[in-house]
Amino acid sequence: MKMEEKIRLITRNAEEVIRTEEIEPLFKRKKIPNAYIGFELSGKLHIGNGLLCAMKMHDLVDAGVHMTIFLADWHSWVNNKLDGDLEKIRISGEYFIDGYKALG
Repeated sequence: MKMEEKIRLITRNAEEVIRTEEIEPLFKRKKIPNAYIGFELSGKLHIGNGLLCAMKMHDLVDAGVHMTIFLADWHSWVNNKLDGDLEKIRISGEYFIDGYKALG
């Protein structure tokens, strides 16, 4: 894939992109750059953290970026999400995993 297409995928539908000029040198330094996103487990997937984030993750992967998704179960517990109930947090984490698998 040409660099222009990678940059287009990485920056499309992004509200703000800081230092677009660093994308090309990054791909020259690393054949497969890394990116990550994290979610605090506070319930169900919704349009924002499900569909929209999944679309951007697909763009990054299509551009040749290795994507990692962190599910912040500890943060969910500490921040008393789902009433601090670890079983509910665990179930929510499994739900997120299944949801993102379904979204590809």
